Amino acid sequence: MKVYKCAFTDEELCSDSMPATIEYNGLIMKVPAKFVTAEDADEDDPNPEQVLDVVMYYNLNETTYTKKTYRGHLKSFFAKVCARLEEKGGDLTVDAFKKDSMVFVKEILATFDEWQFYTGAGFDDSGVIVLSKWVGEECFFYYWLPAIVEQKC
Repeated sequence: MKVYKCAFTDEELCSDSMPATIEYNGLIMKVPAKFVTAEDADEDDPNPEQVLDVVMYYNLNETTYTKKTYRGHLKSFFAKVCARLEEKGGDLTVDAFKKDSMVFVKEILATFDEWQFYTGAGFDDSGVIVLSKWVGEECFFYYWLPAIVEQKC
């Protein structure tokens, strides 16, 4: 199994045990979520608390942004990602990252009120902010792959 961690905070954000698709020219990993019974739910409770599996399994914490504060986060986050890409090398160039990421960013900003934002377990917002959005009856989580490291377990 592979665990996906933030390259900047070292927090676990997901794993390959979750089905995923890769979108936006390889920049974004999209993971469907489903409701599960909360781990601390009382067995005798006829209506146990339901939580999204991705949130529960990876201890994600919802956080809030305004458009202005999210743009500020993206500015510093993109600077870190670009520095990482320059250092690491590879197939993805800084120019390609900037160009392709703007397509996703424009979608986020155009539908900003439809998105939720999550940090890892440590509430550290200096790295990857995981996004989620409901599309009809389904919830999806979105991860910035250039800022993710894979770790085999």
